[in-house]
Amino acid sequence: MRGGMSTTDGLTFWQSLLDTIAWCSSQDLGDNGQYSLRRTLEIPSSALEGRCLPSAPGGLSGLMSLVANTRHALLPQNDKFDGFHHDKGGKILTFNPDIAFAFDGVMELESDGFFDYCDFTPHDTWVMFTPLYDLDAGTLLGEFLVSWVPDKLVPIVKEARRFNCDTYSTKWLAELPNNDLRQTMIEAHLEMFL
Repeated sequence: MRGGMSTTDGLTFWQSLLDTIAWCSSQDLGDNGQYSLRRTLEIPSSALEGRCLPSAPGGLSGLMSLVANTRHALLPQNDKFDGFHHDKGGKILTFNPDIAFAFDGVMELESDGFFDYCDFTPHDTWVMFTPLYDLDAGTLLGEFLVSWVPDKLVPIVKEARRFNCDTYSTKWLAELPNNDLRQTMIEAHLEMFL
């Protein structure tokens, strides 16, 4: 984020967020979105190779880029948002896979499949994978997968997090120390997503 608001391959953070909201809002979420939010592309289980961190080319950054660009291409032009629609609601969730330690399937079980076994959100909700910086301490917080959770699914995420012993890796953006992404969203008057 320090270097700008670009995700990989030129999609800006804002375009990726808009695309994510448009895509997820067009899906039938059912009870918890576990299947409808994993549609932009098939991620083969071999990409995980028995581990929780992707071994795809470019790692998680490469996979994030593939998801964002595929989603952008799949959205019909008239379905792409030209600005933020506050009525869509939702919240920004962050996940730092480097500090996650409880890959035990609890989040998957408690969310009825919204999270996967390794605590990843459905890939259709992914906005970007980026380093975030603590603006007060001037230090790197880590690299985070940033997701947008539709309003309807926020209670499911809250409940799943309540049962997860790993309280450090998955947090709402507002729960992290003062950081560059949160500050950018506040400056853009998008506090409703925090």
